[in-house]
Amino acid sequence: MKKLLKILSVVLTVVLIIGIFSCATPVFAAKVTEKYSIESTLEQYKSQVENSENKSLYEIKEERDEFTKVFQNSDGIKTAIVSATPVHYETDNGWEDIDNTLIEEAKVTGNVYKNKKNDFTVTIPQELTSGKNLKIEKDNYSISFELEGSDIFSKNKEIKGKKTNKNKNEKSSIEQNEIDTDFLDKTSGVSFQNVGENTSVEYEVTSTGLKENIILNKKPEEQVIYKYKITAKKLDAQFNADNSVTFKNAEGKAVFEIPAPVMYDAKNNISNEFEVEFSGKNGKYTLIYKPSFKWLTSDLTYPVVIDPVINTGDEELGIKDTIVDSIQPDGNFNALSSLSTYKTASGEIQSFIDISSSYIIKNGAKIKSVLLGLYYTTGFF
Repeated sequence: MKKLLKILSVVLTVVLIIGIFSCATPVFAAKVTEKYSIESTLEQYKSQVENSENKSLYEIKEERDEFTKVFQNSDGIKTAIVSATPVHYETDNGWEDIDNTLIEEAKVTGNVYKNKKNDFTVTIPQELTSGKNLKIEKDNYSISFELEGSDIFSKNKEIKGKKTNKNKNEKSSIEQNEIDTDFLDKTSGVSFQNVGENTSVEYEVTSTGLKENIILNKKPEEQVIYKYKITAKKLDAQFNADNSVTFKNAEGKAVFEIPAPVMYDAKNNISNEFEVEFSGKNGKYTLIYKPSFKWLTSDLTYPVVIDPVINTGDEELGIKDTIVDSIQPDGNFNALSSLSTYKTASGEIQSFIDISSSYIIKNGAKIKSVLLGLYYTTGFF
């Protein structure tokens, strides 16, 4: 039996007892939920709070880090909510909330969407026609790319995730018995239909970069090839043995990374069988993905999603994860946004999660209880 665990929104909820409070010997308990959304994990936690004498009073903003929000409870115990991916970005004034709401901006070359608040800026054109690139900017560096052959009109555009003009007022405190969970919604995006024959494209802005989903709705009748024109000024590109690409500045620091591509069908059959070509110099590059035609025409359940990603740098994640596939033992599945586990006569996939919160280590906290939120999902997403 296959199980698909959505990992983009995994949140570890930890009740922490910091040294200044006296307590009995702490008890560690972990529970994997079987709910279908991360909001249900927080609802479960809030229900526990409401049914106890312990009340959540406010967020302690001074104790934020990249992945963690900390709340003060009425009994002196603190609750840390640890996200798998960043929920804050660092500024001169401390850690600020990430807000990837897409904001419309008018430009001479055509209207675009931009993410609202992060330490990088993503620009997505409203019309994905020839010459209109997607762009990511960070630390005075930028990378832009165009999927050659795209010719999409605005009538085929659809906003996903957060609404463009959503009003989100930052709260200095939270109501008693209530945990503010707005910060968990860290993705938004745009989808384009009819990019090619039976093909759609989605672009999702995440807290660490830009995720592209190329969706094949039907089995192809001939080999499909995806060719990108990439511009990355002031950066040196390194094509790696695992088919990933790293873009580094003059000091050798990774600014952007394109992990090795993966693809999966509606039943989560996974493959990294691609021919990948990379060429170019002086900030102008060409990246070509040629997914295995044999795999795409095998016994799959369509649609199939091809899953390229552009990440900003080589930041560590708050909750690390990976999968190991006995059929593809050398496979790099870093770009997958889910974990899977199953065993069949032909092979086995195992998933691993490493929960090593920097907040817990830094504060030497004793853990009283843990609620780990994972949820099953089926089909592609």
